[in-house]
Amino acid sequence: MIIEAKHNRTAFFIFNFYLNRLLRKNFSNFFLVNLPPELPKNKSVIITPNHMSWWDGFFLHQVNIKSIKKNLYFMMLRKQLDRFWFFKYLGAYSIQPDNPKSISETIRYTKKILVNHKNAVAFYPQGEIEPYDKRPINLKGGLQLFLRDVKNECVVLPIAFKIQYYNEKYPAIIFRSGGIISANEILNDFNVLESEFVANLDALNESASSKKFAVDLFAGI
Repeated sequence: MIIEAKHNRTAFFIFNFYLNRLLRKNFSNFFLVNLPPELPKNKSVIITPNHMSWWDGFFLHQVNIKSIKKNLYFMMLRKQLDRFWFFKYLGAYSIQPDNPKSISETIRYTKKILVNHKNAVAFYPQGEIEPYDKRPINLKGGLQLFLRDVKNECVVLPIAFKIQYYNEKYPAIIFRSGGIISANEILNDFNVLESEFVANLDALNESASSKKFAVDLFAGI
């Protein structure tokens, strides 16, 4: 049986305090190359970040509370969520990739989440952690399973993070948002997502090299 998310305001406050201290202790800056685009008010969103480190979920959480501002949900392996149960109060729900029944339950639950336009679901299309500069990038097609039946209820937003060392003791976090893609576009042609996903990574890399940023989250928006 799936473990459902149970957002809790107290847990959210405690985690935000902990995460802010954790990020500032381990990173020098949190640069945004651009601000995420304004999302349709009548649609939910599936956010598709790259997956390059253990930190990725923490980075996404921070960008969401500062800029995207949706009720964020994310999938965790059942065995991990059983161990780190606290995350269900922050939006985590379970999936068991080796259990077809569990996969079906998770898909149904995700679609239920996406019917509410106030929600966002994080989905990592790479499927596993890969080096930032790995090319070619092969995205898994599982996203399309989650889009069916809710294609008119949500949009997809590719985003990317990079950890970059400059002249500081600790590295900087760098974020860039791609453009909004309709669910119908991806269902009709998955290459649309792949093209925007890779283009956003390349643009982020260029901005990291030229040090062109819009804002530093550590300094506030």
